[in-house]
Amino acid sequence: MEKWSKGNAHNINSEDIEQIFKWMEIIYGAAWSNKFAYSNLFKTQQKKMWLRVIQNMNKKDVSKIFTFLVEHPNDHEHEKFPPNPIQFKGLLKKLHTKNIPSVEKLYEAAIKSDWSFHPLVFHCANKCDIFWLRRASQKDGLGIFKQHYDREVEHYINGAILEAPHVSLGRQKKNSEDQLEKLIANRAKEIKNNLNESTQPQHYLDYIKQKIGVKSDGK
Repeated sequence: MEKWSKGNAHNINSEDIEQIFKWMEIIYGAAWSNKFAYSNLFKTQQKKMWLRVIQNMNKKDVSKIFTFLVEHPNDHEHEKFPPNPIQFKGLLKKLHTKNIPSVEKLYEAAIKSDWSFHPLVFHCANKCDIFWLRRASQKDGLGIFKQHYDREVEHYINGAILEAPHVSLGRQKKNSEDQLEKLIANRAKEIKNNLNESTQPQHYLDYIKQKIGVKSDGK
């Protein structure tokens, strides 16, 4: 495939729509080009409609959708006939849903600090509070993790960009520990500003308060 235009590195512009129309014709041939064979005005209107619908999409996601259309024809309903712009945008949800591991597998990866397993691992664990998650029982930890999993998955399949920490194998353990320390430090600041918080286990609050030099009774 040809490269995107030199405009915004993320959002779609009118030049990108021209490129998208070229790719559609390459993939679908006459099923695409015949739609515009008798009216240049109709083609111009269609380009404007496509731009309105998908202009806020990330270019990387659009590229993923085209790869999905070509390489996985049996996993979508557009093998023979091209999607309209709304259907095209909806393919991102289908693509993301197809690649989401189970909550149990993500939870296991979070406990191991295996952030490279899937972008959702870090984001779900971070919402739970990684420090607490590692010390909670599996029943309690998985229960809270699943609550955040359901919300984060919904964001993910709707196109949210979730970037996991990038770590080399040689530094993964150390960087995971460093990341945890940063999260603990940030959490400590939150607790120091709100010592009456009651959403986390008391022994965890006491530990953090001790680390930042605050007595458990808040004095």
